[in-house]
Amino acid sequence: MPNGNVHRAVGAAAGAGSAYVVSSSQEPLCRLLEVIGGAIGGNFGARLPDLFDPATSPNHRSTGHAVVPAAAVLSWYAEQAPRWIQALRIKAEELAAKSEASENMLLALIYTALEWLARMAAGAVSGIAVGHASHLALDACTP
Repeated sequence: MPNGNVHRAVGAAAGAGSAYVVSSSQEPLCRLLEVIGGAIGGNFGARLPDLFDPATSPNHRSTGHAVVPAAAVLSWYAEQAPRWIQALRIKAEELAAKSEASENMLLALIYTALEWLARMAAGAVSGIAVGHASHLALDACTP
């Protein structure tokens, strides 16, 4: 039976892979930031079923681990995710433009940091769902 460390590692790898595929049209640095965000999102998504149904609970592998509710939520999420990713990329581009236009070095640095966070958030959006699905897949292979 996979433990939390296995779920997080597989979720992070799955999230990074998902973000890598989704970010194929991005410039190399932007793509790297999205892949990092995907790994973070995948790690978080892989924890979700056990946050809903902790292993210490008698209801472990109940609602949070159920395939039908997860499929419904993931289906809705898959419809929404492209819009969220696009909105975060647009915000990142706006922040990059502000950074380039800023004459204040500290402000330019802050805009750049916010741009990078927006790009990582775009990757996390795709990573969360895949990380959650990886947890369910790993648990489906154990009694």
